[in-house]
Amino acid sequence: MNNSESPPDSTSSLAGEASADPVEATSQLAKPELAPNWKPKSALPVWRRALPFVLALGLLFWVLRRTGIAELRGALGQTNFALFFAFTFVSILLSLAADSYATSYIYQRTVCPIRFREFLLIRGASYLPSMLNHNLGQAWLTYFMSKRYNAPLWRVAGATLLVYGTNLAGLLILGAIALLFNDQ
Repeated sequence: MNNSESPPDSTSSLAGEASADPVEATSQLAKPELAPNWKPKSALPVWRRALPFVLALGLLFWVLRRTGIAELRGALGQTNFALFFAFTFVSILLSLAADSYATSYIYQRTVCPIRFREFLLIRGASYLPSMLNHNLGQAWLTYFMSKRYNAPLWRVAGATLLVYGTNLAGLLILGAIALLFNDQ
């Protein structure tokens, strides 16, 4: 074995070297210590685990106390559920198509040459985590686009922030138009 091919030294630091194996490099990095007051969810007291449910029930009680159970039953009795769910389904599909068209346009110009049909499927999949939180769905979309198209994460994140900006601008414009037609 010549001098240029020395065996890897397990005591060497990563400061001056780059590892070819990303898993090995990650395992060698210093692991941050957990915060001293952090506990796994199962170790949390029962009251802390029940708090979100108690809060949700309290808010539901507050709303129903102000409107009344009889009014809720009356409104639900007059609802055509088949028509309601059909309208909701069509609204979601149209929203997905419009969202995918606008977002794919921005991603095509800033990240990668993605086709509308492909982005429609990816955007539809991102609606699942968006049911928990809209930002979670956007983060999933950003991460997926970065991995799928080998684009730098910062570039995809920038495109996602541009999408946020265009959404905000659109809302502000629609709000300003609505103020022009306000009768009061």
